[in-house]
Amino acid sequence: MYDRYARSFLGALILSVVSATIASAQLMCAVDSNGDGDVDDVAETATCSHPTLCPLSALACTLTAPSYECPAPGAAKNTCTATGGFCEYPNPSDPVDTIAMACVPSAAPAVPTCPLGGGRPCVPDGAGGYSCSSSGCVDVSAAGGVLDESRPRAHVVDDGARDASGVCLDQMRIFSGFALDCRPPGAQTLFSNCCKNRGKIITDDGGGGLGAAGTITGFTAVFSGMSAAYSAFSAGASASAAAGAGASSIVSFFSPVSLAGAALIGLMVEFLNLGCDAQDMETGVLRGSGMCREIGEYCAVRLPLLGCIQKKRAHCCFNSKLARIIQEQGRPQLAAFVSQPSLWGEPTAPQCRGFTPEEFQALDFSAMDLSEYFDALALSSDTQMQSIVQDAVDEFTTTNSVN
Repeated sequence: MYDRYARSFLGALILSVVSATIASAQLMCAVDSNGDGDVDDVAETATCSHPTLCPLSALACTLTAPSYECPAPGAAKNTCTATGGFCEYPNPSDPVDTIAMACVPSAAPAVPTCPLGGGRPCVPDGAGGYSCSSSGCVDVSAAGGVLDESRPRAHVVDDGARDASGVCLDQMRIFSGFALDCRPPGAQTLFSNCCKNRGKIITDDGGGGLGAAGTITGFTAVFSGMSAAYSAFSAGASASAAAGAGASSIVSFFSPVSLAGAALIGLMVEFLNLGCDAQDMETGVLRGSGMCREIGEYCAVRLPLLGCIQKKRAHCCFNSKLARIIQEQGRPQLAAFVSQPSLWGEPTAPQCRGFTPEEFQALDFSAMDLSEYFDALALSSDTQMQSIVQDAVDEFTTTNSVN
């Protein structure tokens, strides 16, 4: 039994940098420029130099004061315009006559007017003019600071009570999964995509670096390698040197010169250079290898009153592609899952549990399409399918003692 990843070091480090920057700036604004409801893209947040002026939506104000005015007070008639005109004054020597005098350039300061309307204030823009903005500015520190709403990043494997001989004493779960997150572009990842599919690396269908018998061992080795690489990178190693440290942790299972080993090392270098963390890397390996069910996105980091600046993409990941396929096609057959609001839970609370033995025995494999796992299954009888899958389950639960 072991528990991994209570918190991502680099993710927390990046978040602390973002938080410190925002705290020092205090006045922030945001504009949802792409209309997706969040402000997690490049140039959707900015620092305000004035409480009402957001540089993301600033427009120049127009000067609406008249250009000319009457040369003296007391005019009986004022026809001053922007280009000239005349003012008429009573003639002191003739009560029925008037004296016309040309308008003179106005000495009154021009009054700036915001073209956006709505009484929005015009403020000096620092360049000799005036500007206004349709977006408000928020003192983030006064509003509570950056809000980290991340789901705890925990990976629990083989978690249950055992007797002295190692026999599981708790409820057996077959094809259990676990929740993993990766981060799409946002402020925390410096707008890098840590959810990009990097292609198949691990296989359990006889076609690559892992065979079905070694899936669990290789799976754990990958996690160990990603953790070692990430720790080395966090300690100041270059991405390539950190990937070398990760490769040393997986060399007993993946040869660094093999196709799978080289792919893992390349992935580590790429992810570390992008600012992605260990769980981003793990999720990237498993997603590309067909071992994850994506559940959806949720907001992980938010600016109060402004919006979400970093989302995370939640998954249920499994120790093999077979486990993922049977989970996807088996859950709709079972009342325990169908009766819930969602078969997979919500992005903030993924439901990745395995089947109980009773649930597994109730599955109708004849109604499942398992050809993605093994093409030959499409031509097999239901009895053959049951036998093949049961063999995999037996190996999964007895050889690896997974609860």
